[in-house]
Amino acid sequence: MAFTEEEEETLRGIIKIARSRVASFSDELATMAPGLCDKWYPDTPYVEGQRLYFNGEVYVVNQDHTSQRQWEPRATGTENLYTNISLAGDGIPVWQAPTGAHDAYNTGDEVHYPDADGPVYVSKRDGNTSEPTKDEWWEPA
Repeated sequence: MAFTEEEEETLRGIIKIARSRVASFSDELATMAPGLCDKWYPDTPYVEGQRLYFNGEVYVVNQDHTSQRQWEPRATGTENLYTNISLAGDGIPVWQAPTGAHDAYNTGDEVHYPDADGPVYVSKRDGNTSEPTKDEWWEPA
């Protein structure tokens, strides 16, 4: 499909606007359009809340830092720097073990467990770091 020059200019403008707002996107929207997220590079300053695209996945930056080659998302020891956004087809996140207060689940948060095809559970408290089905702090949706 070919676009006119005016349509291409409009699309470039829309993309520019969307890229400037990607940090405020819902997880679902960010994973629908991962190309709008900044690509992860080493030796780059990142700020808390920024969304990054790395190896086909979207991540949220958990704390301000300057990246280093050995601190790639998913690398051992980077759990406090990045949280992978993993959603099921219905837009509800797949449960991931929290690594600290920055990514603990709060009251009313919904997750699929143990994977994207698993049932949905609802957190019954703030700061929930437990695993669904393992204690009383989760209930089926």
